[in-house]
Amino acid sequence: MRTPWVAAMLALGGCNAILGIGDLTVGSDAAPGTPDAAITIDAMPNTVVGTSVVTFVGRDGATVNRNEDLTGYTIKALLPDGTTRDGVGTADGNLTIADVPAGVTYALELIRPGTLTPLYYVTSRRELELGYVTLGRPDAVSATLPTPLSINATGMQPWADSDFLWIDSFNNGTENYPVGNPSASNLPNIGDTALTATSIDWRTGYTYDVGGAPAFLVDAAKGDDLSIAHVRSVLVPDSGNHAATITTIADTLSSTSVTMTDGNTAQLNAAFAPVTVDKAQQFTLDVAQFRALAVPDGHRGDGYACYRVTNGAALYGGVIGPATWQVNGRLLPWNTDVSISGSAYGNPYPTTWGSVMDCRFTQARYFTLPTNDALVQWTLGSATSDPATAGFIASPRTRAPTDVMIGDQPFLAGGVLPLDAATPIALQWGAVVGANAYVLQIRRLYANGANALAETVAQIATADTSLSVPASLFQGGDFYQFFLTTQASAGNYAQGHLRRVAFPSGSAGVVSGVFRVSSLCGNHVKDAGEACDEGGDTATCDRDCSAPRCGDGLLNAMANEMCDDALPSNLCDVDCTPAVCGDGLFNNQAEQCDDHNLIEGDGCSAMCVLERCGNGVVDPGEICDDSNATPTDGCSELCRIEPGYSCTGAPSVCTAG
Repeated sequence: MRTPWVAAMLALGGCNAILGIGDLTVGSDAAPGTPDAAITIDAMPNTVVGTSVVTFVGRDGATVNRNEDLTGYTIKALLPDGTTRDGVGTADGNLTIADVPAGVTYALELIRPGTLTPLYYVTSRRELELGYVTLGRPDAVSATLPTPLSINATGMQPWADSDFLWIDSFNNGTENYPVGNPSASNLPNIGDTALTATSIDWRTGYTYDVGGAPAFLVDAAKGDDLSIAHVRSVLVPDSGNHAATITTIADTLSSTSVTMTDGNTAQLNAAFAPVTVDKAQQFTLDVAQFRALAVPDGHRGDGYACYRVTNGAALYGGVIGPATWQVNGRLLPWNTDVSISGSAYGNPYPTTWGSVMDCRFTQARYFTLPTNDALVQWTLGSATSDPATAGFIASPRTRAPTDVMIGDQPFLAGGVLPLDAATPIALQWGAVVGANAYVLQIRRLYANGANALAETVAQIATADTSLSVPASLFQGGDFYQFFLTTQASAGNYAQGHLRRVAFPSGSAGVVSGVFRVSSLCGNHVKDAGEACDEGGDTATCDRDCSAPRCGDGLLNAMANEMCDDALPSNLCDVDCTPAVCGDGLFNNQAEQCDDHNLIEGDGCSAMCVLERCGNGVVDPGEICDDSNATPTDGCSELCRIEPGYSCTGAPSVCTAG
């Protein structure tokens, strides 16, 4: 499924060309409530002024612009000397921060009421445009109490064990996902053709609002719809005979007569209609390009997912609703391509709606938390959002930042960062061609019994290639990780458009090692919370003042580790030695087999790939191999050339005649 947080991140993109946003001017008489309205506050020396006009996109793609009420926001400017200036927001979408010296780069703290994560925007601009695009209507009301939705629906195709439901209100920008939701009850069983008193708490849904507003209540009088898609997944082989999961919509229902009131049960009685399967999707994933732009940081388990999403907000990058067609799968090092031909699907939505293809190429990185050895996994990689086409090729729009340093240490390595209450923690990285902004997310890792949990303590955006992170964001002795992401779109962050991201768009990120932020680790004294302290890596102590252990994700050469990716990776074996074919140590992330030799023709090749018909390699004893074991296609299930064909190459291409 498309996870809500990823969808929310990608859905907020508007298009500056569509919205008509230009450079901001000060003291204009332009009317408020339009995206290109200029700031109406007269500029004063050493004063930052800004305006926020929000564009709401409804079910049919129509837009409504509203000045955002900024009265409840926390507004501050953090200056390089460590001092702050408080700002003021108004109900008609304006803000003012006085006494910010001209020419100084500052961090704008802009925190919406109810937002837990502090948000900072680094800029030197004195005129700011803070608007954004969101899905729904401006007068939507959030659910604050448990609000059950009870569904009775007939006419559903028989339920299968891979099926799930997706419930949307396209008009108010709210989604809910019953399968797996602990509030859901009376979900269908295998073979069921109806929903009978299926219930879910609507409050558990999510929206695409930039501030993360809770689920909006459906109101028929406001034109809100309530749509349910019955979605089905099947396994299919791609062109390389690798398993991929294809997801399509089996049947749908939609109602415009449901009205919810906070805390009360809403009832939906309707019938499903089958989806006409009359379209075909050709899909190619450019694995080579994605991998070429990936950071070689000990990743494992490459994966991908692409969603063809259709709705009235697609031209703005909106991804609300189930995918009309979706593919996802896992990639191992020997998988070099993904291609799917003529995959059938249906689109039950209005022909006036547009479609967006939202794709992710993902990699996993693992660590352990030193305080309890709990495994920590982060998924990172590249994301793109583009107009959908019938013959779609997924390729990266940008790359992750490289040559990243935090303090004077490599970003990927992990270790210890000295903490001084008066000194910020500095980061710097190489510029990425085509990037319009970079976003740093800081997460604190902490133990909860035998588990590891994470708390996002700040998110900082900048157009520069360096940042100074205030020391006040850190707690001494705790462990942190940093996520640095490149954003590539037509957004004008450097010109003061701080929250508006344009579509099409792309992003790519890299995650740091685990760092202990401490004023004490490294002083050669074992202080509280430290397992040891020898001032750096030794055979008996890691540089972060934890005990060395192969599998903790922290490379310590003094403890005889040649690599350490916590779990087997395509670069590192479980014993902290490099993954090498022929060493006899089977690594399921880098090898299909390992028989302790590099001899061909014994079942396991010199590349540690199983020698079998259908692997795309012409192994000893084979005449051809077209990456499948299908007869009558030129290369037989025994990898012999069939009469009337000629075959060349590996994987073999067979032609008749």
